[in-house]
Amino acid sequence: MENRISTGSLFTLAIIAVALVLKFASAVFVPFIFSLFIYYSVLPLVDWIGTKFKLPNSVSTIISITIVVVVITLLVMGTMMSLKGFISGADIYKQKFLIFGQTVVDFLTAKGVPLDRNQILGYISKFPILDFIKKMGGSLTHIVGDSLLVGIFLLFLLIGTKQGEEDGVLKKISKGISKYTTNKIFISILTAGLSFGLMSVVRLDLALMFAILTFMLNFIPNVGSLFAVLITVPVALLQFGISWQVLLLLPGLLIIQFLVGNVLEPKLMGDDLGLHPITILLALILWGMIWGISGMFLAVPMTASLKIICDEFEYTRHISKLMGGNI
Repeated sequence: MENRISTGSLFTLAIIAVALVLKFASAVFVPFIFSLFIYYSVLPLVDWIGTKFKLPNSVSTIISITIVVVVITLLVMGTMMSLKGFISGADIYKQKFLIFGQTVVDFLTAKGVPLDRNQILGYISKFPILDFIKKMGGSLTHIVGDSLLVGIFLLFLLIGTKQGEEDGVLKKISKGISKYTTNKIFISILTAGLSFGLMSVVRLDLALMFAILTFMLNFIPNVGSLFAVLITVPVALLQFGISWQVLLLLPGLLIIQFLVGNVLEPKLMGDDLGLHPITILLALILWGMIWGISGMFLAVPMTASLKIICDEFEYTRHISKLMGGNI
């Protein structure tokens, strides 16, 4: 009994120590984990290029890295250009926000709701829209800075890869994680692409930036998909008001999220990587406490990968079953 208590206490202390190390060294660990999942997603591309065109591993690796760098660069440039255009029109949006507030206040007043019109409009006029936009721009700049470190890690991971060096359990784990990350990225790209198409049809401002955020938020289950739709609401209302564009955009985005997330994703993922909702919730809370928003993005991929690893070893298989809800 005493041995079990001692073992449990040491295990708890070890978890706390690891969590503290991960938190204080997040500047290194977060970009590394991002690069690790991108690496497992790029591996199928490297193998396909090498097999299709009969190229050496080094050449197919260079081509794959070039494709990834070009895609990421184009996305970052498009996002920064969209944000720059939004910042330049901040005064226009502030005026639209004030007009929208006046419309709402006048409507409620006409319905008999007692409101101090001047006081409310004064609060609305002082709303720090420009400061919020600048903070958003600073966050994106920080992401760009992290992407450079992610690119460096990814480069060394791909260069250090040798064909046929993994055998047995390690190869199964690698294939499982690669399959999960590849499918998840494909699903996120599909969701973001369909959302971008719909936003382009109604000519929503910042459509490209919202599409990129949709791609990123899709890695946070349930909450992320809902938030990806909600973040478009303020801009849509300010740009169009209550109009057919808003009535088409919001239900359309919800339908896209539902069909891709609840119909297509389960078919691609299968049941092998199924995580219980409680496991997902605990993972979001835990990694959110350690790494903030970045931890929430990485929570489910890391937990799914951990489940794959636990499932490959006899003495940890019960942990994998527990994570899947098999108590």
